[in-house]
Amino acid sequence: PAQPGGSAFIGDLGPAARGFADWLRTAGFGLWQMLPICPVGSGNSPYSGKSSFAIEPMLVSLADLVTDGFLPGTAARIPAKIKPARDDRTQWTAARRFKNPRLKSAFERFTRRSRARAAFNRFGHNHAHWLGDWCSWAAAQSAGSADYHAFVQYLLHRQWQRLRRHARLRNIHLIGDLPIFVGADSADVASHPELFRLDRNGRPTVVTGVPPDAFSRDGQRWGHPHYNWPNHRRNNFAWWCQRVETSLQRFDALRIDHFVGFVHAFEISARA
Repeated sequence: PAQPGGSAFIGDLGPAARGFADWLRTAGFGLWQMLPICPVGSGNSPYSGKSSFAIEPMLVSLADLVTDGFLPGTAARIPAKIKPARDDRTQWTAARRFKNPRLKSAFERFTRRSRARAAFNRFGHNHAHWLGDWCSWAAAQSAGSADYHAFVQYLLHRQWQRLRRHARLRNIHLIGDLPIFVGADSADVASHPELFRLDRNGRPTVVTGVPPDAFSRDGQRWGHPHYNWPNHRRNNFAWWCQRVETSLQRFDALRIDHFVGFVHAFEISARA
C-alpha cells in the first residue's frame, strides 16, 4: 500500500485488482467471488449496506484517477510518515482520511473540464432510478453536494467496467454477493419507507436476526428492518427487479445471502 500507485489502506478497483485477475488466470481459476461491493454500514460491514445500488466510495483507485487525469501524479503516493501499520489489514478510518480530500480535489478538477460532462451525464441518465436517491441521502449524511456523490459513483462505474473488461479478457467471471437485507439507516429505507415494516416515526417495528443455535447460545440480533412484502407485491417487486438487474450489469452471476430469507425469516422486536 505504501508504493506509488498502490491501494491506500484498503483494496480498490485499480492496478492491484487487475493484477489479482492476472494471478487468477495464471493459477487456473475462472471464477472470482466477491463480498458485497455496496457502501459499508455499521462496523464497516457490507452486509448492512447503506445502499443496494451504489458502490462503496473507498473502492475508488487513486492510481487510476492519476492515469485518467483526474488527479496530479503525486496524489496516490502515501507519505512515509503515515505508512499503514499492517499491509494485510484494511484500515477504513485511514482510508477515508486519505482518500476523501483527494476525491474532492478530483471533483473540483472535473468541474473545470466541460468536455468530460457528456459521459457523466449519460451515466446519470442510465442510472437515474437509483442515483438520485443515493446522492440526496449521501449529501444529507456527509459533506459534499449531490453532484459530488454522483461524480464518485461515476468514477466507480468507470473503474468497475475497466476491471470487468480486464477480467473477461482473461476468461475470469465475476460472482457478486447480494445481501437479502439492507441497513436500517440506508438510502433504501429513507427513499422507499413503504417497502419496509416501519412505525409512524420511520423506525423498524421488527428487526432481523437468528434464534439460539450451535453457533450462538443467545442467538444474533442483526438489526435490519424486515420487508413489507404486500407492498412489494403491489408494484410487482419493482425494487427487487431493479436491484438484481443493477447487480447483473456488474457481475456474471449473483449469490443472494441468504436466499432462504424469501421463504422464512426470524423476527425480533425492535425494542428488544
